[in-house]
Amino acid sequence: MNRSRAKQWALAGIGLIAGICTLAPATAADVDMYDGDWHYDLTLNIWPPRLIAIYNFDLPPALAARAPGLGGGGSVQINPNKYLSYVQFGFAGGAEARKGNLAIFTDLMYLKLSGSESIARTVKGPRGEVTLPFSVDGDFGSNITIWTLAPSYTVVRNDAGSLDLFGGFRYGGMNNSLQWGFSVANGVLGRSGELSQSVDLWDGIVGARGEYRLSSDGVWFLPYYVDIGAGNDTNWTWQANVGVGYRFHWGSVVLSFRDLSYYQNSTKPIENLYLEGPQLAVNFHW
Repeated sequence: MNRSRAKQWALAGIGLIAGICTLAPATAADVDMYDGDWHYDLTLNIWPPRLIAIYNFDLPPALAARAPGLGGGGSVQINPNKYLSYVQFGFAGGAEARKGNLAIFTDLMYLKLSGSESIARTVKGPRGEVTLPFSVDGDFGSNITIWTLAPSYTVVRNDAGSLDLFGGFRYGGMNNSLQWGFSVANGVLGRSGELSQSVDLWDGIVGARGEYRLSSDGVWFLPYYVDIGAGNDTNWTWQANVGVGYRFHWGSVVLSFRDLSYYQNSTKPIENLYLEGPQLAVNFHW
């Protein structure tokens, strides 16, 4: 993990918590989200996840022609230990509108990655995968947007907690680029070039979310969330989030562990994408 990046995330978290502690208690005094009126929830997240991603690129025809029997592409994998050094910009947050048991919620995450730690590993073609003796000097960039939107309905709500069931969709947009310079012992491939690709994944999702009260007054609680879905281009996705939260008059603060993943097969541009790690969420109710 890049120490400078880690320090930036830590300082951002400390600053956010300090700002929360100075808020006036009357910001949103004891809102009852289930009183039958419209109420709203805004969430800001600090989530520097551990990222593992495998991207597959098709080699240009001119290069494939120089590699008889291969004709395929290169594979790039992001090293999770170097992930924070890739991050140029990131945002994660969500919102909810509720009237009684009915609600609609959304979640948005955006990451801009850029770095020179990418590894081109294999070339693929009709004869299968062939590992070539690459020496790589390349720059990899990726813009990742993940958006979830779903209506939900509260099916259980009592002194122990609540349970909502929902169904909606998730959009995953990835725009990836690779600038490379190969040095190959047998001279099969060109020495430099640039590749780019864009992928739009749409998945229908179903899931459950809610909370379990850890104290009789509900100040301490355990929130949970899980969904699973499938969609276009033979992909499927799932997400889970569980943690512990504390309520204030104006909202709540939650520390949790979040996991969001995409899966495709090895012939697709996005073979796998895993985002996982601790998350600090600040929720404002009104």
